[in-house]
Amino acid sequence: MGITHPSGLIVIAVGVCLWLLQTFAVYLYATISKQWSRFAALYWLTTAISFAGAYAVIFFLTANIVHGR
Repeated sequence: MGITHPSGLIVIAVGVCLWLLQTFAVYLYATISKQWSRFAALYWLTTAISFAGAYAVIFFLTANIVHGR
């Protein structure tokens, strides 16, 4: 997303969609493997925070490296 010049709403929408796909994949894996965590809500919240942080850092690094030259 950092390579193109999207609006802020598109950047956030793509990030949310990617995070939801990641959450669905983890949920699907936990369902298939029968490995449920007692702290599922806390884990879900930490993935939201860590994914948002990683997505923001990579977006800004990509945008600055590509468009900074």
